[in-house]
Amino acid sequence: SSDVCSSDLDAKDDPVAGVLVGAAKAELGDVAAQLAAVDAALAKAQGTTLELSLRTQRAQALAATGKTAEASAEWAKVQAMDPTPYGKALAQARQGDLAGDAAQRKTLYEGAIKSARGTGDKDPNRGAAGWLVADLRQKLARL
Repeated sequence: SSDVCSSDLDAKDDPVAGVLVGAAKAELGDVAAQLAAVDAALAKAQGTTLELSLRTQRAQALAATGKTAEASAEWAKVQAMDPTPYGKALAQARQGDLAGDAAQRKTLYEGAIKSARGTGDKDPNRGAAGWLVADLRQKLARL
């Protein structure tokens, strides 16, 4: 129902509300409204712990609207900000998904696999990182 997202003013005033309103708008399929809510919240969330979540939502919304160059640039920001190997790898993988040519995708996918390894030299084989690496290996094989 639209009542879930009726408080856009709160999204502009409160970055936490912006995260929630943005997610609700996306769930309802209103990507343009999601992007507006996220952008409004992001203006107030610079340098806070919410910035990473908002930038991730923003990258997803930009990709959904076909703005691939902007989405890729936003994923690069997410990659730089995320403190975890998995988060960095996922952001780099999404950049690869948006890349225009096979050589660029290959470089980004290989970089994502390296990021997923963290400080080790072996591919993770369990959990979300293991799934991501397996998916990236399949994508690389199809290039």
